Formats: sequence, structure tokens, C-alpha cells
Amino acid sequence: MEGLFKDNTIILDFTAKNTIWGSAITNASGSELSNLVNDKAFLSLNDDIHTFRSNSYLFTDILDLRFISPSLFPYSSRRVLGNIGSDHLLISSKTLTGGKNFHWNFKKIDWSLFENISNDLISQKPVSDNLKKEIVPFQTLHFYSC
Repeated sequence: MEGLFKDNTIILDFTAKNTIWGSAITNASGSELSNLVNDKAFLSLNDDIHTFRSNSYLFTDILDLRFISPSLFPYSSRRVLGNIGSDHLLISSKTLTGGKNFHWNFKKIDWSLFENISNDLISQKPVSDNLKKEIVPFQTLHFYSC
């Protein structure tokens, strides 16, 4: 898990509101996300431009966020583009490191080996009822299985 946050970016449509990234209020999930970003030393690529517009309620907010690990920051950009008819504005987000793009070749996957490795890794983890807490380790296990 230690290397999970190295050379990574987080891009999501968050309902996590925090005045740090321009929301009018801070809610519990906004505080939690802020703590994660600070604990892992992520940097913000957000530019305080509202990315959500509700025409029904004449309300705007910053919901679409991007946080990135420091090693990728110099190679990354994020820009809010124009309206495409949705309540969310279109966002361009790029990371250009100059390296080759990584691609999966699904035709060459040994699915039985993948299943065996996944089952082995999953069986090593305790079962929890808290799905929100367990989703990241679960995703990480499957990434390492590949």
C-alpha cells in the first residue's frame, strides 16, 4: 500500500466540498479528502473555476477536481473548457512525461492465472463490511494481479 500514492493522480467528480478548493462550505467528505490529499502530499491542479452549474437552482460549485503526486506535477495540466450542454463543464486534463504509453493487451491475458493470483491476494485480506474503506485496497490487489 505504501507505493499506491506514488506517481498518481486523482481525478473525480466529488461531492466532497471544501473551502480550500473554492466550495462555499466544507462538509465531512471534503474534510476527509483534504486530509488524504495533505497526508499523501498531493498537489492541486484546480484553478478555482466553477465546474458545475445548476440552471434550475442558479447555483455553481467546484466539483470536478484533480490532485496529483509531486513527481508528476511539472508534467501535468488541467483546464476548464466550455459548456457542452451538461450541468458539468468539460475539463481537459493532461500528464505528459515523455514516456511511452502503457497499454493492456487483453488478447494475451492468462485469465486462469489472473483468477488464481487475485483469489490468493484477496484471501490474505480480512473481510470487512465497510465497502468505502475496502475499495482502494481491492482495486490495488487487482492491479497487482495484472
